[in-house]
Amino acid sequence: MPKHSKQALTPPDLNQCQAEKPGNGPFTIGGKIGDPKNGYRVRCESEPKYIATEKRGSKPGSMSLCAECKDAMVKQLGEDFAEFSPIGSVQEVLNAIGDELENRIKRRLDHVAVHNAVGVTDTKVNIDALGVTVTAGYSSHMNLGQLHTLHLKFRKAIAAEFKPFLDAGGKMPNISIVLVR
Repeated sequence: MPKHSKQALTPPDLNQCQAEKPGNGPFTIGGKIGDPKNGYRVRCESEPKYIATEKRGSKPGSMSLCAECKDAMVKQLGEDFAEFSPIGSVQEVLNAIGDELENRIKRRLDHVAVHNAVGVTDTKVNIDALGVTVTAGYSSHMNLGQLHTLHLKFRKAIAAEFKPFLDAGGKMPNISIVLVR
């Protein structure tokens, strides 16, 4: 059974292609020298045009690719390895990786609830054109102060998942959190 990495997946970068290409070694004149731990590979510096989303795998992810690197991926891994969505806006990126992002947010919120020993059940996350909507049930023993604190921690956890998009020039989506008894 393969070991699963606990490392978080890096979201697509809207400013730079995320493919790695062969770089130069330490005794090569000119060009960028890559990291020796990574076979002297360097990250492509082209502007991304596509979001590639894996179709299968134990931990499917997404990455941004320029047209040249997309063609290289298809040539190396085949047509059935990934789906390619053109990049047009942050919303299109969210649409391309929406399920993955919803699942990551749900896991993060479940972790917040367990870590704070509060009785939260049936957490549901939905991402659409209006933003992020979270619906969760809570136990009746929680007072107003505990609900307010949970609401703030949920909001902070959601914002943390969107940080890479904000860093890439996107704007924070609307966040609605509905706690139901």
